[in-house]
Formats: sequence, structure tokens, C-alpha cells
Amino acid sequence: MENLESFLLYDDRTGPTWIILRCNITDGRLRFEGHDLGEAPMAYVGRDEYEYSYTLSVNDTNRIVGLLTSEGNDLKAALIEKFSGVEGCSRFRDFCETHGLKCEFWSWP
Repeated sequence: MENLESFLLYDDRTGPTWIILRCNITDGRLRFEGHDLGEAPMAYVGRDEYEYSYTLSVNDTNRIVGLLTSEGNDLKAALIEKFSGVEGCSRFRDFCETHGLKCEFWSWP
């Protein structure tokens, strides 16, 4: 699996919380990276900043790539279509659960 440079899935600075969601493939592993700043993280983690990521194994990355590109779709375009927007991480987790893909979750703080 070739690397896929990090690209933006969502960036909303309009409300009291700034939400950024990016996606990349590095070392054969698909990763969604989120960064929330402002009121929402203050309410749920007690800080005004919260970082998190969901990462698939190399095997599960190959599986999701196959699922998303099975009809000849461009991978980046398919990721944007399926997982962009404020609910992108939720849709990604649901997709993984439906297809038996295991995500590693990381967060700070």
C-alpha cells in the first residue's frame, strides 16, 4: 500500500469549537486524526484542546481500500465522500464495525 499524504476531511471554525479532521496512510496504515479546540473539549476533558486518532492495521487498511475502490473509485475521493464532515469519525467507526475492521484509538489528554 502506497502512502497517502495527509488531507483535510473537515475544518470548521465557525462556532465555539474549532474541529479539524484529517486522513492519511503512512507505513501502510490508514489513520484519521482529529483535533478539537474550544468549548466542547473543555466540557468533556477539562481542557480547551483534544487530539484523537483512529488507526487501522496494514491488513485492515488493505481491506478498507478494497471496499472503497471496488468499483474503480479513487481512494482519496471515496474517503472524502464517505467520511468528510462533522460526523466523519462516527461514520468511519460505524463503517469499520459493519465490516469487521478493528480501529486502534488514541487520544490526548
